[in-house]
Amino acid sequence: MLVHVLREYNVNKILLSHLGLWPLQNKFVRRWLPISYLVIHISSLPFEILTLHDQLKNMRRVFENFHYIVSSILFIIKLSNEFLNHDKIRYLYKAMENHWNIFTDEFEMLALYIITITYLMVPIKPILLDVILPLNESRPRFFMLSIEYKIDKDKYFVPLFFYNIIVVVTGVAILIGVDAMYVTRTIHACSLFSIIGYVHKLLNFILKFLFYSQQFEKIISQTSINMKVSKGGCYMNGMNALFKKSASEQLIYDKYIICLKKYQLALKFASVLNSMYQIVSLTSLLLCGAIISLAPLLMIYELDEFEQLLQYIVITIGTLLLLIILCYPGQKLLDESQNVFYQIYAVEWYTFSPRLKSLIIITLHRSLVPCSLRAGNLCSMSIGTLATVSSNNIKFLLAMYKTNSCIKKIMSKADIEVSENTEHGFYMNSMNALYKLANEQVIYEKYVICLKKYQLVLE
Repeated sequence: MLVHVLREYNVNKILLSHLGLWPLQNKFVRRWLPISYLVIHISSLPFEILTLHDQLKNMRRVFENFHYIVSSILFIIKLSNEFLNHDKIRYLYKAMENHWNIFTDEFEMLALYIITITYLMVPIKPILLDVILPLNESRPRFFMLSIEYKIDKDKYFVPLFFYNIIVVVTGVAILIGVDAMYVTRTIHACSLFSIIGYVHKLLNFILKFLFYSQQFEKIISQTSINMKVSKGGCYMNGMNALFKKSASEQLIYDKYIICLKKYQLALKFASVLNSMYQIVSLTSLLLCGAIISLAPLLMIYELDEFEQLLQYIVITIGTLLLLIILCYPGQKLLDESQNVFYQIYAVEWYTFSPRLKSLIIITLHRSLVPCSLRAGNLCSMSIGTLATVSSNNIKFLLAMYKTNSCIKKIMSKADIEVSENTEHGFYMNSMNALYKLANEQVIYEKYVICLKKYQLVLE
């Protein structure tokens, strides 16, 4: 069973099997493994939330822990979605039996393993340095995730280290395994619609050939051309006989019925795919949008710190890539399903028989509304959605950058003088500096605060 899928998606099958998400696994393993991983990731959420609460005054740590929380929520949602939609996934795998081969580069896989192992072994660096280059005291221990576990890190370093490895490795496996199959399932749906469009194109060619052949026969009969029995004449007669035998109207009608049944299968496949990913797509879109909005904001205020700036850039690029993975397959599905309508519309329907025309009208009416993957029935997962999210965040980033630059420029040029006896002059000059940046309501609120502080000074 699923011979082609096992051959084509062996890497995904291995990842999903270790997560308990492969539909052909033992029933006990298929239930026990996902629940165990859900418990592990849910157990890390309280520590992440507590760390976020304790570090509210440190914007850098707030963003780091917010990123951890968002990632954990995404892992939990993706894993839960695959676990709860087992029947739909089983149907999708059966429908993908005849999918094409996917080749993997061994060098890329080796490089991926090396990079992953190097990343996971980074926390062991202080221990190795203590052995190779010992100091008077042990070097501080750290983990891949900057989370406070409320216990002694040095005493419980090994359990916490392996706990971090499990969280990171399973998270990456969920991300790669689930999203890779999301892309392949969507591309498979695209291939079905592409085949339907090609069949209509081929049908149009056959009917066009039939139409012009009939016209050619009429011309021959009208001009009374007597073809001699020759090699060429035998060839023409043979072609006419073959065409009349294989390209009759009944044969074309039967072929089109088969094409419509395939179109129904493609529509059902796309419908199941859409219903399966609606909630996940909406949640991922909102969380990725939040990350893309916050990361550039922190980049503006930490332009002088190269390491932190590089970290935020990597997070932003990774989030954008995740959005592309979510939106591009949806756009491809939208284009291919819409292309079916264009292919049917281009058919020369006037050469068809009445019953074939009725089938064309039904298919044309159904293909008028293209299939798409939607995020909670709010918006389609397409390049337009990706462009909207990206453009809004770029506008926000530019606005914040200009605001930050204006504040620095005004504060550098402003002559703020603090009186020895009173401090109201400092507040008044600050209000003048902010006047160019804030609207009337903000100025009014700031001035009320200034007056209250001035009253305190007078008292």
